[in-house]
Amino acid sequence: MLALSAPALGVIFSSIVANSTLMTASRFLPAPQKFRLDRSFALACIPAGIFAMAAALNFWTALRDGPLTVISPLIRMTPIFVLFLSAALLRGLETITVRLILATGIIVAGAALITANS
Repeated sequence: MLALSAPALGVIFSSIVANSTLMTASRFLPAPQKFRLDRSFALACIPAGIFAMAAALNFWTALRDGPLTVISPLIRMTPIFVLFLSAALLRGLETITVRLILATGIIVAGAALITANS
């Protein structure tokens, strides 16, 4: 355990807690929203999990090694990146509406205000 760096330990701990909480809370949801584990779902979760772990590891490493004044604004721009990537990669599946664009702007503006005041 001592050989793990702080970012790796943070990623492992937060992933275990988050996934355990989601699977436990899923028991109380209606049937279509309950956690299910079948082959197609598991195959889709593997690359998603790898990318999520890589993103979390990069985030914690950046916080450890870089200046917070640079990292925090970049992290707060995540909704903008998601909006652009969903528009580019999910053309037939995701509809980008004015309401979605405004909501993304409000989220980013709120995060910027919180970051600016701290």
